[in-house]
Amino acid sequence: MSRLLLVFVTLIAFVTSQTAIASFKRITVAYYDYPPVSILNTPNAPGYAVEIVSKSFAAEGVEVELIALNLPRAIALVEQGKIDVIAAINPFNSEKLTLSSIPIVAIDYFLWVPRDSKWTYSGPDSLVGLRILNIAGYDYRPASPAYQQYLHQHPEQVTYLTGNKPLQSALRMLARGRADVIALDRENTQYHLHNYGLADSLKIAGRLPK
Repeated sequence: MSRLLLVFVTLIAFVTSQTAIASFKRITVAYYDYPPVSILNTPNAPGYAVEIVSKSFAAEGVEVELIALNLPRAIALVEQGKIDVIAAINPFNSEKLTLSSIPIVAIDYFLWVPRDSKWTYSGPDSLVGLRILNIAGYDYRPASPAYQQYLHQHPEQVTYLTGNKPLQSALRMLARGRADVIALDRENTQYHLHNYGLADSLKIAGRLPK
């Protein structure tokens, strides 16, 4: 298990004392589609990471504005200081942001393949020759530095997806046999497979790290 999703901010230091929080009247919080951690287009249920951040500030009288974006855009705007907080990302997504002292989510990554695939993951060497998908902005180093290194060393094998619904595109590409594998966490993937009617199209073929 790796502690992946954490709150980052562009402030010099993200402190949580009541005195420090009281100095803020309003903050902006970026979030992106990563159910059940953060969920777009559901204002009353934006995901538990978003709710933790929002309610923590609101309890201290700070007004919170949620801003829904895709992951690369969310990271960029927080890095530029145009948004105050992102809920949430792993510690390798950016070197420009300040990490909160307490992680709020721990995630396991699994390798997902088409239902009829015979392949199983036994380490980075087993990826040779496969068509690998990745979501732009994802970084697997907290779970498996070796897996992330393989992606960097073999760009010809990797297709990076972005846009408003990159995970939907990835799952459909796998289901249609247009790609071979992607590393994703179980809860988020199952949520989307159910919503997209693909629950019987993919399966787990291994787990990071190895």
